[in-house]
Amino acid sequence: MEGKELKDFRNERKMTRKELSIKTGIPVSTIKAYENGYRTLKKEDFLEIKNHFSLKKCDTELTRYMIDYFRFTLHKENDVYYVAKEFFGFDIMLNPETTSFMKYELLYRYGDIWFFGFNSSYSENGEDKNRITVQLSGQGCRQLEMYLESKNITWIDFIKRFQKRYGDNFSVTRIDIAVDEMAREDTKENFDLSTLVTRYYKQDIVSPYLKSFSFVGGGGFDFENPMETENRQGLSIYLGSRQSEMYFNFYEKRYEIAKKEGISVLDSVRLFGIWNRYEVRFSQGKARSFISEVLAGAEIAELTRSIFQGAIQIYDGTDEHGFRKFDSKWQELFGNNEAIRLSVSPEPYSVDRTIRWLVERVSNSLLFVSEIDRLFLQENMKKIMEAGELTSRQRKELELLQSQLGRVG
Repeated sequence: MEGKELKDFRNERKMTRKELSIKTGIPVSTIKAYENGYRTLKKEDFLEIKNHFSLKKCDTELTRYMIDYFRFTLHKENDVYYVAKEFFGFDIMLNPETTSFMKYELLYRYGDIWFFGFNSSYSENGEDKNRITVQLSGQGCRQLEMYLESKNITWIDFIKRFQKRYGDNFSVTRIDIAVDEMAREDTKENFDLSTLVTRYYKQDIVSPYLKSFSFVGGGGFDFENPMETENRQGLSIYLGSRQSEMYFNFYEKRYEIAKKEGISVLDSVRLFGIWNRYEVRFSQGKARSFISEVLAGAEIAELTRSIFQGAIQIYDGTDEHGFRKFDSKWQELFGNNEAIRLSVSPEPYSVDRTIRWLVERVSNSLLFVSEIDRLFLQENMKKIMEAGELTSRQRKELELLQSQLGRVG
């Protein structure tokens, strides 16, 4: 593995090489050689270094992993009924309803598994209509799993079938992974999400690339009253931006279950055994990268756990030497796996992809502006165009297109 990971690990703890040497017993010269790439840092040696900071192995019995949202597009495919029967086992031909979601025209609802398509693959304006999108909510994922279980196949088998049939025309655009923290016999041993709020302000939460932190929740002040617990909303914490390709949401799942089932929070824990939920949402490039890792042989739970490890580090004060130490409860959930940071392999740039994005996302707004211009004799569309500026990549793309037309100017 690269020595940069050791350097990042050291810098996150605000330590000099000499301080790391004192903590681990490794000579400063060896640490320097690792970080500069003069010596190979083995995975087991790096884990041994981490162990000096009370980094524990995770306890896999404490968590349960599941796919909780899945959306993908099949290009060069317009037969919804074929896909529904061949891959999902649906024999019924449903009558579709009209929709404008994601610029599609038809929606076929098979429970919570939705298929989006068009009336015809013909398009007057060049829009790609030879495609369908399939979307599974959390309940849709559970419904699919009943079918997968009856066929004795796994999620990975299911995904591989699409990859085999459609190749590059199979594109996953979003996948959410939910991790349930199971309630312990003594729930005081479970992770307390409320501590993340104070740790955020103490700078005890470290992330290499998440840029924002927010939370919601509330209740009364009578903590001695058992009924006050029932009236609380439960805490939700958000890390990252909803617009980013990787976004985290942690919340006290026991409160949500209690409200949904009309039972007490105590009964929710006793009957369902769930304490907190930790969700990560991958979209676009990150989603494609996640699926690529899965198709290459990565186990979904291990891959997700490693991504948590690479994305978020949580500390609990300092040790006797003044060095930051990992939070032991967090490490029991996600600790001591090799950290993975998903690299993004974006789709190659194309004019068609840009136009498709504009048609799907902003065409309604542009039409509205053009109607405003027509009614009030204004020039807002012209203002919008004049405010735009070509990026260097777009200029190069235009130069390439001009050269292909044989009229470079």
